Parts: sequence; structure tokens; C-alpha cells
Amino acid sequence: MSLGATIIVFVPGLALGSMLNTVASSISQGRARLRLRAVCPQCGHVASLLESIALFAYLLRGGKCARCGAHRGLRYPILEVATGFLFVACFTRFGFTGRGFVAAMFCAVLLVLAAIDVERHILPNAIVVPAGAAILLADIVVAPGRALEWVVAAVFAAGLLLALALAWRGSLGMGDVKLAFLLGAGLGASVILALVLGFVAAFVAAAVVIASRGIDARKETIPIGPFLALGAIVALLI
Repeated sequence: MSLGATIIVFVPGLALGSMLNTVASSISQGRARLRLRAVCPQCGHVASLLESIALFAYLLRGGKCARCGAHRGLRYPILEVATGFLFVACFTRFGFTGRGFVAAMFCAVLLVLAAIDVERHILPNAIVVPAGAAILLADIVVAPGRALEWVVAAVFAAGLLLALALAWRGSLGMGDVKLAFLLGAGLGASVILALVLGFVAAFVAAAVVIASRGIDARKETIPIGPFLALGAIVALLI
């Protein structure tokens, strides 16, 4: 992909990342109303459209609120930049096609779900359920010849995690089951690789936590959603 094309793809990804930040923040802070512009959790100041893009906010004000000076966490610019780069990666991998667009949206949704799961340990139905349905429908539209694959993969992945959740109660939540449906809808047969990678990454992370904090760390809850999202992105792009 040329430099010009990369910029054309990266900038909308950055803007979408900004919108995803507001969604993640609204849910993490328990706000019922979603805004397109960033809101300071300390003083309630509504940022300008430019300052709502965290990357620019860090460049202009060091990531601080224009009114009270409260500092915005690093999650904001990281999520934006990650969305931009994943847009570039998806269109590089699949070209400027319908599949490339769906893949980019799929990655964007996974990023915001991972961010919310890290902060709140939930995968909200308001995002994961419509996203699963939308991605499944979009994939069927852009690749009708693989329609059966998308449907079977989504049902298989959700069924597998549901079985695990019922067998080992407390290890997985229903949000993880719905996320698995989304992964199957976005990956097709590659969802098997995504689940393997996600569970391996979660196991390694849990082992590191136990090794660093001692045996009592076994009582801590580690959200698996971000690891499943990571496995899905890797499986999508390789």
C-alpha cells in the first residue's frame, strides 16, 4: 500500500478510534448517554471535536482537560492509534474490498470490547450482540459463497464456550459466549485458531500473575475477552 493510501486509511481509523473511546468511557463510567465528543470524568467538560481525538489532545495539552487539568489515561491514544493501524493492516491484507471493510469494522469492535472488559470486566450486550449480527450479515453479503462457513463458525464458537461456561462455572461469562459468536462470524473457520491463541495467551498471562504475586493471585479475576480479541486479530491477519 502506498504512503498516500496508508494515510487515507489511517486517518478514518483514528477518527473511529476516537468515537470508540467515547463509547468505552461512557460504559466504563456508567453514563447512560453516549456522546461523540470526549467528556472529562472529573469536571464534566465536553471537549472540542479536535481535542476529542486523544492523539491530538496529547499533542496540544499533554492529554489534560482544558478546564480542570485532569489527565486522560493512556488507553485513549493507544486505542485510537491501534484502530488506525488495524485499518491499514486490514486493507493491506484484503485490499480495498468489502471483506477489507468488514475486517476493519470487526477489529474496531474487538478493540472497544477489549478496552471495556479490561476496565469493567463486562462485555456489554449493547455492543457485542448487534455487532455479532451485523458482522455475520455483512460477511454473508460480501462473500455469499462462504455463508454456511460464517454461520457454522459463529454457532460452533458460541456453543463451545457455552459448554465450557457450564462445565466450569465462574470461569467464563455469557458475555464471552456472545463474543465467541462474534469471532466466528468475523473469522469463519479461522475461529478455531483464534480461540486457541486466545486461551493460550490468557493462560500465559495468568501464569505470569501467579508467579509474580504468589499463590493468592489465583483468586483474582482475569478477563478473557481481551485475549480472545487478540487471538482473533492475529488469526484474521496472518
